[in-house]
Amino acid sequence: MDETETQSGGQANLDYLASPLDTEKRTALELVCNDLGLNREAFECIEFEARLLRDFESHKKPVLQTPRERVKAFKNVEKLAKELQAAINELGYQDRLLLGEEMAPEAVPSDPHFTIKGPGYLASFGGVKHHQPTYSIHDGGRVGYVGLEAEKLAEACNAQLLRIGDHGKSGGRKSVQQHYVWHLSAIKCAVENTSIKIGRGGSFERLCNAVFVAADVPANSEGALRIFLKEVGTDFERF
Repeated sequence: MDETETQSGGQANLDYLASPLDTEKRTALELVCNDLGLNREAFECIEFEARLLRDFESHKKPVLQTPRERVKAFKNVEKLAKELQAAINELGYQDRLLLGEEMAPEAVPSDPHFTIKGPGYLASFGGVKHHQPTYSIHDGGRVGYVGLEAEKLAEACNAQLLRIGDHGKSGGRKSVQQHYVWHLSAIKCAVENTSIKIGRGGSFERLCNAVFVAADVPANSEGALRIFLKEVGTDFERF
C-alpha cells in the first residue's frame, strides 16, 4: 500500500467518523440523555463518543489480533529490535556519527493531520506535538539514540508478552472488552459533573447501553462495565 492509499483510507475513515449516527438511534440516545437530566453539552460529548465507538466496531475491531497473533507479532518485533541494537553496537563510534549525518530529517508529526468539527466538539487526529530529542555525541549521536530506543522497544515487547502469558498459547478470542472499557471511561468523564452515579443497575449503565445501541455494538455494556468498575480510579489513556 503506497502513501496515497494510506492517506485515502485514513480520510475515508475520518469521513465515516464525521457522518451522523442513524437518525432513529441518535434520537433514542438523545431521549435517554434528556431523561437522565443531561445538558446539551454533555449529550454532544456522549453522541460523539458513540461515533468513536461505532468507528471501532466498523474499522478497528475487525482487524484486532488474537492473543496468539499478538504474541507472534511482539516476539518478531522484540527479536528484530535486539538485532538492530546489536548491529548498531558493532558500528564504530565515528561511523555512528557519520550515519546520523546522512539520515534524512526526522519524520515526527508536529501537528494534527485531520480535524473534525461539529456542534459542541472539535476533534483532531493523526499527530501530536513532540519535542525534538537532543542526541548526545558521547552516546553515538542520533544512531546511538536509535540503538537505545531499540533496546527499550525490545523490553516493552517482553513486558507485553508477560502480560499476555498463557493466553497466547492458543488462538484465543480477540480482546475487545478493554477497548469498550476505554469508551466507558470517556462516558464517565462526560457525566462526572452531573448527578449520575457511576455503577451498575442504574442511570450510568442505562446510558452506556444507549451508547452501545447507537454505535451498533452487538452486545450491551454489562461485561465491559464490570471490568471498568474494578478499574475506576485508573488513568485511561486516550489514544
